[in-house]
Amino acid sequence: MSVTAAQWLEIVRFEMVCQLGRKSIWFLFAVFLLPSMGQIRGAVGNALSGEVLFAAPILVAADSAFISLVALLFVAAIAGDAATRDIDTRLEPLIQSAPVSRAAYLGGRFLGAFFVTALLLVVVPLAFVVTAFVHPDLRPEVVGPVRAVAYLQSYFLVLLPNAFVATALLFALATLVRRTVGSYVGAAMVLAAMLFSRGYLGQTLGLWDRSEPPADRCDDGRQHESSGSGFFAQGRLVRPRLQ
Repeated sequence: MSVTAAQWLEIVRFEMVCQLGRKSIWFLFAVFLLPSMGQIRGAVGNALSGEVLFAAPILVAADSAFISLVALLFVAAIAGDAATRDIDTRLEPLIQSAPVSRAAYLGGRFLGAFFVTALLLVVVPLAFVVTAFVHPDLRPEVVGPVRAVAYLQSYFLVLLPNAFVATALLFALATLVRRTVGSYVGAAMVLAAMLFSRGYLGQTLGLWDRSEPPADRCDDGRQHESSGSGFFAQGRLVRPRLQ
């Protein structure tokens, strides 16, 4: 292992230890758990109403996508602190004089922040699995088959990519403006974009709407669903057949 690689790994390790030792991160993580548990509770309600199986991969993935937006609360804190800690503590001149390239320094800080975020997000699929087995109202015919691949897919294909992009964006903004507030502004911009797309594209234009979409009629007389209803078509495939 080269000296540069060893230094880079040490930066990653130091960043992870530093972030996990901050009480404010655990406080924000606890706040993040509240709406996340509310989302899972809503999934339980959907399953009990017969709309979709609780363990359906499409439900787990959709709720994980929403929870990843809520996770911006602590992702902004982690990324912002990782990017500006040395500036706030006035250690930046000392760090710049060390025999470590800026790319290795910033890359190590970024990956350390991302790994911490990824570690904290493990709680999301675990919460789904625990709820499926311990919730008193979730009967086997309502839960459906609990497959590990569904939760692994939601974590590696939904939560982690969203966390990586969010951490990179917020870390870059905080680095550019040299203030932690840059990461919070970036998180607010992402949430604003989500609300706009949900409100305008989903409700005004009728795309991406999670309610039952209206059927449109083709020129040949056949009916088809709007382009935003693919999500619901998949959801109907995994609805339980209750007697």
